[in-house]
Amino acid sequence: MSQGRESLLSWDSENPSATADVLTATGDHAGTFKVSRPITVLAIAATITTAVVSSGAVVVKADKRPTTGSDASRGNGDVGVLTIPAGTAAGKVVRSASTRINLNPGDEVVFEVTTAAAGGGAAGGAQYHVHYVPRAESVGNLPDVVVSAT
Repeated sequence: MSQGRESLLSWDSENPSATADVLTATGDHAGTFKVSRPITVLAIAATITTAVVSSGAVVVKADKRPTTGSDASRGNGDVGVLTIPAGTAAGKVVRSASTRINLNPGDEVVFEVTTAAAGGGAAGGAQYHVHYVPRAESVGNLPDVVVSAT
């Protein structure tokens, strides 16, 4: 399956009430991507909303949570890693290499700044994206789905 022939979908962390993730502090981003159907993630990305001023690169990891809201068995950059160079201007999009990781309903993707912007006048902000294609549903990839009685 080539990347150019699939029906690419995207989840964006940006919504009218959201603010960009601040890249000057480590930790989890408030918005998470909750998986409701079987998908294959092709890449992750960040739209830079505030220019990155730092003495070194900023690193953002996208972790898989097998159970929504729980850090038990949480991955460490297993969905993707973004290395955002110092000096990246607002409006630029930083995209990961192709990841092709399968996620199932009940999984969640959490974005975490692991190396923050540092140095004098450190600054930076970003909105995150997950680029994916749907996969066919089967009993094997729906272990956390409960069929409604009505």
